[in-house]
Amino acid sequence: MAIGFLGTGRIARAMVEGLCAEGDPGAAIVVSPRGAAIARDLAARFPGVEIAADNQALADACDPVFLCLPPEAVESALAGVVFRPGQRVISTIGTMGLDRVGRYVNPKARLFRAGPLPSVARRAGPVAYHPADPELEELLARFGSPVAVAGDAEFSVLWCVVGLIATLYGQMDEVSGWAARKGVAPERAETFTASLFAAVASDAVEGPAGRFAILADRAATPGGLNAQALRAFRADCGMEALRDALESLHARLTALVTEE
Repeated sequence: MAIGFLGTGRIARAMVEGLCAEGDPGAAIVVSPRGAAIARDLAARFPGVEIAADNQALADACDPVFLCLPPEAVESALAGVVFRPGQRVISTIGTMGLDRVGRYVNPKARLFRAGPLPSVARRAGPVAYHPADPELEELLARFGSPVAVAGDAEFSVLWCVVGLIATLYGQMDEVSGWAARKGVAPERAETFTASLFAAVASDAVEGPAGRFAILADRAATPGGLNAQALRAFRADCGMEALRDALESLHARLTALVTEE
């Protein structure tokens, strides 16, 4: 059957682009009329994409169905929509746990939660999901690197890490801006900074548990520049600020996910 996207916003667009990145999406793709401009754009760009007449027509034609809705639209968008027994329904709603989403989904459907990022358009980045399922993992591997998690609690912790993306970009902007103020051409400073961060991150993708501390220790040669910078960052409470940001995100997300 076709792969469906109920709600056609930024994440749905990225997922469709990822599926179609190499020309053959492997199955027909159906998007909902919600987010009409994006839906029309996807249908125009990719021959395998069609727009459903309504949400029920999408549910009838597709398995799996990805729910790509803002939290406030879930109840109205799913009102009256009937899913089939065993049909896979995958919520990508980061601030709603499965129990809450399940109130609006036919209980006979198989409900999952997944966290695709905008980078899935390039088939890159992690995709946390639960419960574990071999078929779903195979599908999610077409978007990036699937990571099966234990449940909503673990998902929420990792979703807090996702909440640091803007902070990371902000740090890169600060670093490249500092270099520009010191006389490096701005474009060159940005290119250098982005390439450096990407290379350093790629070195840490695989390895043993605790590898980040190992890599930090290896980079911080005694008396070297990295050791000096790390010492200054810690002395200025940089690590504490990072932990405080994560704790604030976790408190907010936990309240949202468990909200009645």
